[in-house]
Amino acid sequence: MGVTVFCDVYAEGDPALTDRLVSDYAIVIDADTDQVLSEKNADARIYPASMTKMMTALIAIENISDYSERITVTHEALDGLTEANASVAGFKEGDTPTVLELLYGIALPSGADASNTLALHIAGSQEAYAELMNRKAQELGMDSTHFVNMTGLDEADHYTTCRDLSKLLKYCIRNETFRTIFSAAEYTTGPMADGSTLEMQSTAFSAIKATGSEVPGFIGAKTGFTYGAEHCMAYWASLNGMDLVIVTAHAAGSISTPSHIYDAAKLLQDINDSWRPATAVEQDKTYRSVEFVYPFGTETYDLKADETVTMDLDDSYELQIDLPESLYGPLTDREDLHGTVKIVQNDAVMYEKEISVPVCEDLWLEEYLNGLISPFE
Repeated sequence: MGVTVFCDVYAEGDPALTDRLVSDYAIVIDADTDQVLSEKNADARIYPASMTKMMTALIAIENISDYSERITVTHEALDGLTEANASVAGFKEGDTPTVLELLYGIALPSGADASNTLALHIAGSQEAYAELMNRKAQELGMDSTHFVNMTGLDEADHYTTCRDLSKLLKYCIRNETFRTIFSAAEYTTGPMADGSTLEMQSTAFSAIKATGSEVPGFIGAKTGFTYGAEHCMAYWASLNGMDLVIVTAHAAGSISTPSHIYDAAKLLQDINDSWRPATAVEQDKTYRSVEFVYPFGTETYDLKADETVTMDLDDSYELQIDLPESLYGPLTDREDLHGTVKIVQNDAVMYEKEISVPVCEDLWLEEYLNGLISPFE
């Protein structure tokens, strides 16, 4: 008798992966299945810092078809950035970079100058552009997110969560332009107004190189830092057949101490060493036989899987089935046998599903009621 066992319910994931991180908030998901491998305060409200610029770039990518179009950098786009200590790509008033150059300016050196220039060109004002960002956030199910600027500077009403940012990044990396730009280590613009070019370096790849960190499977990222957000990073990686989206936030350290990079190295190494897609449940395999004993015989029910379940796990996982091994009759009514199937790893429930085994009516009772036998025989 087959019973469906299908992986459609997830708990919080294995806390062991993220508990050791310096970052106070984190989430690790499989981008293909939405499986949460691990999370740490993933729904807590955070300042996103320059991780904001993932949405800034996405809105521009989806609203401009000609990436070779030239846009003039205005005084309005640069106004206040120096006073706010915002990171810039180096564009000057009067420069006419292409849309593509501005996008690289957003992604690699985290340029607020590039962010504002594109926002003003597309929406006419920063406020209107923030509305486009919020509209997209709602479309993506980022229900705990609100943007008021496109640079990521701390403001009370500018907030998100690690879980929401993982939804954003998962969506973004499906876009080829976004994926190409945000996975680049460096980029050189064409000549600006004064004839010079801008040499851009990725804040993520530069920090990885400077620390000498090993970050297996690392593909691309958007880093961030403000004093309210501390070090944070949204990045994606490919390891052991898993396409991962990871967001970490609020890693303590000075602006020159890349604690988010150390966290990435630690996390990716742990995943690389132990985690891989594992067949946790095999179709048609019998996982438990339940014996139903009634006065004149027995019936055996085999719990089988109707689906093969593959999950991202390490070697410590175990399959737990909560069902009695035997059941005794007679029963006055038809009853089903209820229980649960769990996949547990490092004391964390990675998967849990209720199951039900149909049990036939008690044959002794049925025969007695039909007058076929005497209760005194």
